[in-house]
Amino acid sequence: TGTGTGGTGGTGTVKARRSGIAWLASLFKVVLLRDRGRALLDRKPGRVLDIGCGNGDFLRFLKRRGWEVAGTDFSAEAAALARAKGIPVHRGDLASAAFPDRAFDVVTLWHVVEHLPHPHRELDEVERILRDDGLLVIEVPNSDCPTRRLCGTAWRQLDVPRHLQHFTPETLAAMLARSGFAVVRRQDFHAIDFDLVFYSVADRLGITRRTGIRYFSTDFRPASLRAKLAFLAFGLPIALLSLPYAAVATRLSGNGESLTVTCRKSRP
Repeated sequence: TGTGTGGTGGTGTVKARRSGIAWLASLFKVVLLRDRGRALLDRKPGRVLDIGCGNGDFLRFLKRRGWEVAGTDFSAEAAALARAKGIPVHRGDLASAAFPDRAFDVVTLWHVVEHLPHPHRELDEVERILRDDGLLVIEVPNSDCPTRRLCGTAWRQLDVPRHLQHFTPETLAAMLARSGFAVVRRQDFHAIDFDLVFYSVADRLGITRRTGIRYFSTDFRPASLRAKLAFLAFGLPIALLSLPYAAVATRLSGNGESLTVTCRKSRP
């Protein structure tokens, strides 16, 4: 479960630093933490598990606000980064962690479920370790968003072959119901949606291919000054339009780039 962006970056943050855009990664981290924290900060602090916790920034954010935290991740590098911040991390899948029944008040999975070959198995285990009055928070790419239809295979969150599953609000709710969860709250617009829109459109127009800059990609590498200038020249107009587009498209369609749902158990 460490292949997602659950911990606001994991190895992606390291790659960003090596590519000379650490300032951008830091800005996104602040925005992400505040956006994700909103789902929990109106709740009394308790025990939280972040599955696919990445570098542990989200859990550190909650720990500083009184939460007792724990994480899981497959990545040795990400787990080491999280542990260096004082976050207890189990390296491996959720089942192998063998947490006791009803151990957590909150369980979160930030862009993790789409990476799992059998996500219902993970959710069944979450149902076991979550307290009866607990919350499950899941965020996944929304394959029903307007940008996917606009950009087709250039949609940034398609991310084949790393993403094994894709969800609409309806299919996500159906999968959750199968494991005994009911959606009680849904969030469609996210502050960083403009970034996902920008890179999807830039890919669709061939800008990233021509400049050699691929931000959220496995071929993440430093770019030449010429490539950066070309990317800025071609990409700036798209960047300026991406945020208003994301806000308006989400409002009109009811579907944002990502889908965040808060769930409770639907059965005792």
